[in-house]
Amino acid sequence: MGASLNPSYNAQQYFNNNADFSTDPLSNLYIMYPFFSPRNADGSLNISEQIRANTPEDGALGENAVAIATRITNNRTFFRTFGNTYLSYQPLPGLTLKTLLGGDVTSNFFDFYNPGAIGAYRTAAPKPAVATESREFNVNFLTENTATYANQWGNHTLDVLAGYTYQQENGTSTLVTGSGIADDNTPNIGGASAFVAVPVRYTWTQVSYLARAQYSFANRYLFTATVRRDGSSRFGADQKWGNFPSVTGGWILSNESFFPQTKVLTFAKLRASYGLAGNNQIGSYSSQALLSPTNYVYGSTLSPGFAATTVANPNLGWETKTSTNVGLNLGLGRKLTLAADYYVSTTKDLLLNVPAPAQSGFTSSIQNIGKIKNTGFELELGGNDIDLGPVKWGFSGNLATNRNEVLALAAGQTQIITGSAGTWRTQVGGPIAELYGYNVTGVYKSQADIDNTPHLAGTLVGDYKVADLNGDGVIDLSDRQGFGTYNPKFTYGFSSNFNFHNLELSFSLVGIQGRKIFDQELANQEESGEGFGVPNQYYFENRYHPVNNPDGTLAQPNLGNFSSARRQIRSSNIFYKNADYLRLRTLQLAYNLPAKWAAGAHLSSARVYISANNLFTITQFLGRNPDATATDNVLQNGFSQANYPIAKSFLAGFNLTF
Repeated sequence: MGASLNPSYNAQQYFNNNADFSTDPLSNLYIMYPFFSPRNADGSLNISEQIRANTPEDGALGENAVAIATRITNNRTFFRTFGNTYLSYQPLPGLTLKTLLGGDVTSNFFDFYNPGAIGAYRTAAPKPAVATESREFNVNFLTENTATYANQWGNHTLDVLAGYTYQQENGTSTLVTGSGIADDNTPNIGGASAFVAVPVRYTWTQVSYLARAQYSFANRYLFTATVRRDGSSRFGADQKWGNFPSVTGGWILSNESFFPQTKVLTFAKLRASYGLAGNNQIGSYSSQALLSPTNYVYGSTLSPGFAATTVANPNLGWETKTSTNVGLNLGLGRKLTLAADYYVSTTKDLLLNVPAPAQSGFTSSIQNIGKIKNTGFELELGGNDIDLGPVKWGFSGNLATNRNEVLALAAGQTQIITGSAGTWRTQVGGPIAELYGYNVTGVYKSQADIDNTPHLAGTLVGDYKVADLNGDGVIDLSDRQGFGTYNPKFTYGFSSNFNFHNLELSFSLVGIQGRKIFDQELANQEESGEGFGVPNQYYFENRYHPVNNPDGTLAQPNLGNFSSARRQIRSSNIFYKNADYLRLRTLQLAYNLPAKWAAGAHLSSARVYISANNLFTITQFLGRNPDATATDNVLQNGFSQANYPIAKSFLAGFNLTF
C-alpha cells in the first residue's frame, strides 16, 4: 500500500490578455500614439488625453496603457491538491490485485476591479466602475481496479492485466458582477450597490474497461495487445461508448544468432503498431440543448426569460483516430543511437465546432463530421559520454514532419470557410485550416492602372492589386486561393551537454519551418495604413508614396478614406506571415560540489546552477509570438491576436540531497 499528496498554492497579479482595448494593456499599445505621454509632468498618470484629443476625428480612442496596467485590479489565487492512495495484494504467485483511489481538488478565487477613474475604449474618464468576483471549486476523483498476472518460463515472458476505472468531475462556480459603485475608495465588489450573479454547475463521468497482454520470447520477439471500452457522459444517449483496440510488435534483430557482431552496429530493433484511440474533449453538455437567461420586452415591460443557445445533438459521439506506425532503433557503436519512425493516422467523426445556417438561429454547433489523414516521419540521433579530451559530451538531435489532408467533411460538403472575412478554408483534398484569400501582386499607382485592370470594387490609387486567378476579368470571391497553414512543414531540435570535472554546461535549441500565421494586429493596426493604430517600422519603410517612396510595396496610408477594397485585403497573402523560427529554449551552467565537501555538510550531494530560458528567437515574424494561436477552434488554427510575447526568464538555485 502507499499514498501521496501534493498541495500547491499560487497567487497572481494578472492582467487580461484578451484583445479588449478597454482592459488589455498589450492590445492597447497598438493604438497608443507616441506623442501622448503616459504620465504628466508631476509624475501622475495621464488619463484619457488621447481619447479626448481623437474624439473629433473618431481616431484611436484608447486609454493610457500604463493606466490600464497599473490601476485595474486583477488578483487571482489558485489552490490545488492532488494525490492518490492504493492497496495491492498477491493472493497467488504472479497474481496482483490492486485498487487505487485518486483525487484532484481545486479552489480558485478571482478578484477584478476596473475603477471609474480611468477611461475605457471610446469612453473618457470618469466612467462607471465595474467589479467582479468569481469563486470556483472542482473535485475530480478516479478509482482504478486492476488484476495483473505475470509469469516467466524458459524463454517465455507473459504479463496480463484486466481492469475497470471510474472517473468523475464535479465543478461549481459563481461569478458576481457589481455595479452602482459610488467611488473608487472600496476597490472591490464590496463597494457595489447592485449585483448580478451567474452560477455554473457541471459534472462529467467516464467509465472504462480495459485489458492488456504483453508477451516476449527470448528477448527477441515482443508483442503487446490492448483493448479499451470507454463510456463518456458528454455524448448523446446512443453514442456514449467506444471500443479502442491496439497491437504492437517488436523484433530485436541484434539478439538473433545471424546478426553480425560488429563494433559499428551494436543494436537493431524493428517495431510496428496499429491501434485506435478516442477523443471526448468537448464541453460537458455539448450533445444537449442548453438555455441561457435572456430578457425580453412584452409591450413596454422588460421580462426575464430563457433562450436556447445550443442545439441538441443526440448522435454526438467519439472522435476516433486509427494509427499505424513502423519504426527502427539502431545502436551505433557504444555511444550513438538512431531512431526513425513513419506513421499514418486517420481521424474520423471529428468533433468540430462548425458554422450553422443563419436561419437556424445559432452561429455554430459541435458535430461529428469528416475524416482527416496525418502522415509524418520522425528521426532522432543521440550520443552519450563522447570523449573530447577531458570533456564528456552528449547530444540529441531530432527532425519531424507532419502533413494532414482532409478526406471528407459532412455529407454533400466539400469545404468549410471560417473567420469573419473568410480567412480559413478546410477543403476536401487539402489541409485543415488553410489560410485563404486574395493574392496581392502590387500597388496601384495611377487611376489609369486601375481602369485598365481587373480590381476589387472601391479600389483607390495606393490600394493593392489582386491577381485574377480564373482570368474572367473580374476580381471576386472566386479569385481567392490557399497560402499555407499553421501546421509547419517540419520541426527540429538539438540539445547538448558538456561535463568537465564538476562543471556542467547544457543547452537546447528548437525550431520550426513552413508555418503561416494570420496576425490580426498587423492586419488591422500596424500594417493596415488606416491610421487607427501606430504603424510598425516595416510598414513605414515599405509603404507606397508617390513622392517619398514610389517603389513601396505596401498600400499607401489613407487616414480619411480607407476603401472597402483595402478591408477585403485583410484576408490575403500580405497579412499571412511566415512564422519560422529558431529559439534557444534553455541554457544552464551548473557546478557539483566535490563529494568530500558535501559529506562535510552531511549531504550526499550538492549542486548549484544558473539557467536562462528563451534567451533569443531568430525569426522574420513581426508579431508577438510565432507559436501563438488565439483560438481553440481547430478550423482557425494560426489566428494570432493579443498573444503574450515569449518571455525570457533567468533562474539561480541549488539542489541538496541528504
